[in-house]
Amino acid sequence: MSLNFRDVDGVKIQSKHKASCCCGSVEVELDLPEGFVDLRCCGLWQSYSL
Repeated sequence: MSLNFRDVDGVKIQSKHKASCCCGSVEVELDLPEGFVDLRCCGLWQSYSL
């Protein structure tokens, strides 16, 4: 199944989108000209046990 997102929780995904952690000390700028396209899970999270 292919999922395409142009907004997440009411936040519009821009073609150049900035994201940061809660305190702002880590910041990234993502190039997302078409939003989030074809999202998939790698399955790696399933190998971790909490």
